[in-house]
Amino acid sequence: MTTIASAARRRSTTATSARSFVAVLFAAAGCTGTISDPQLRGGDGGPAPRDAATLVDGAPPRVACDGVQPASAPLRRVTPAQYRTLVADLFDGRVRAGASFPAQTRFESAQATGYSTDPGRNVVGEAGAEQIMNAAEETAEALVPALATLLPCSAQAGAGEPCATTFINTFGRRAFRRPVTAAQRDALLGVYRLGRSNNGDFSDGVAAITAAMLQMPAFLYVPEAGRLNGANLRELDDFELASRLSFLYWDRAPDEALLAAAERGELRTKAQVEAQARRLLTSDRAQPALMRFFREWIHIGVLTQGSRANPAFDQRLATAVQEGFERYLMSAIREQRSLRDLLTSTETFANNRLAQFYGLPANTAATDNDWVRVTLDPSQYAGLATQPAVLAGLAHDSAPSYVFRGVFVLQQLTCQPLGAPPGNAQAVFDMLPLPATAPAIDRSNAVRMRLDCMHCHNRIDPIGLAFDRFDEIGQRRDRDQHGNPVASGGDSMLTNDLTLRFNGPADLMRSVAATGLCEPCMSKQWLRFTFGRREETADQCTLQALTDRLDPARAADASLLSMFVAMSTTDAFFVRRARETP
Repeated sequence: MTTIASAARRRSTTATSARSFVAVLFAAAGCTGTISDPQLRGGDGGPAPRDAATLVDGAPPRVACDGVQPASAPLRRVTPAQYRTLVADLFDGRVRAGASFPAQTRFESAQATGYSTDPGRNVVGEAGAEQIMNAAEETAEALVPALATLLPCSAQAGAGEPCATTFINTFGRRAFRRPVTAAQRDALLGVYRLGRSNNGDFSDGVAAITAAMLQMPAFLYVPEAGRLNGANLRELDDFELASRLSFLYWDRAPDEALLAAAERGELRTKAQVEAQARRLLTSDRAQPALMRFFREWIHIGVLTQGSRANPAFDQRLATAVQEGFERYLMSAIREQRSLRDLLTSTETFANNRLAQFYGLPANTAATDNDWVRVTLDPSQYAGLATQPAVLAGLAHDSAPSYVFRGVFVLQQLTCQPLGAPPGNAQAVFDMLPLPATAPAIDRSNAVRMRLDCMHCHNRIDPIGLAFDRFDEIGQRRDRDQHGNPVASGGDSMLTNDLTLRFNGPADLMRSVAATGLCEPCMSKQWLRFTFGRREETADQCTLQALTDRLDPARAADASLLSMFVAMSTTDAFFVRRARETP
């Protein structure tokens, strides 16, 4: 058994060996300057691109798409969630990732995507570099007890460099998502020797390798050097495409089947890549990545007991609300349903607790473990926006938020630009000359009387107030928490030439879905999530191809699944601009 003293010595040896190696590695790579906030620029080194949503009003016009349509692809570091799954997959689930890995930072900018894939949320400053180093050392220490199982040759007497080489070749291939190069192998063997110096044993050497490996750019980043093709194009190779596929659809490294396909050169054609994309997306392992996309798109988190002041929102209900939300989304994808159906369907899933929550018959589901498909009242419910997880997520602690809900429909669902609220917005709201028991409609009217607020709130508030029939935990109500009747009807200017009139949330969502604005907006959201950046004018052909896959008039299978898969068949997925070489 490893003693406290030997563990401390190993940690010191591992740290010294790995840190020396990483310092040399970055010096050899020519890394200079600071590693802090990056300058976000366009793919050609010019000014940052404008949001394409500001270039058109309503659905974009069709464009001619001749020749190869490359995409800009900023270099990305793995996210904290990806780091944990990478370590788990690397060591067959036997080693837990070091807890020191840095959390994501907020990225407030006109170019922020709102997605965790955005490089601006994964910037490495001095503190972050130290946290990455500490996490690597913690992981290396945790590896030692599992070493005999993961590396059988390590249990043999006199295990040395041949066994260390086996470790590098086997686990380096997983870590770097491609076979280890001779240069990487030699460098890591050098780290092994450093780890064994000063009376270190074999496990000290392998721990040093692990700590160094988990700090190498080939592990921490998703490099896409590609092959030069023409003056300003780089075609991604098979291994780079494998990583693109796996990080997009699974939020983790390629599995053995995908890595082996890359080694055999079977990711050369769009048909081959599409087949792999469909395999990944229809696997249960796709659910975490897809749920992350949907939650980040909607701007909601995972709610737990205590997330809302309402005492009814206990852990039992919170768990049911979250699982019902995920079942609703995954069924829409797996059953190849359309975006419009996702936004308007009255079918959902309920267990015993959710059946009570919806006011369904007592015999709908016997227990909380029994999930059944149910149909809700079409005059009150319509699709995703009336899911309790969405309504509760777009709410305050003790009251619903008509602003959050209205902004979701306008900005996230139809991609209508609103601009950032003024810095004193909350102060203005808090100082309204109204009693604390005033209904939401009175607060909205007071805000819309102000010249500095009316432009945005005349659009946001009527839409958001349509959802005031649901409280802060997403439960149907006729009166608010103060006993006031809730408003639900109204009209709002969706675009410059389109005003919606509606009566209640279900009517609103059916009207919004019928505008044709949601399909191109969803395409933009998926592109932002895929590339970790906002759309540019050069992305018009990619966006058009994705939108076509959601359009029943243009696609035989106009489904969400079809659109998600379609990203893997675009030129943008295969080719990037050469000037972005890492």
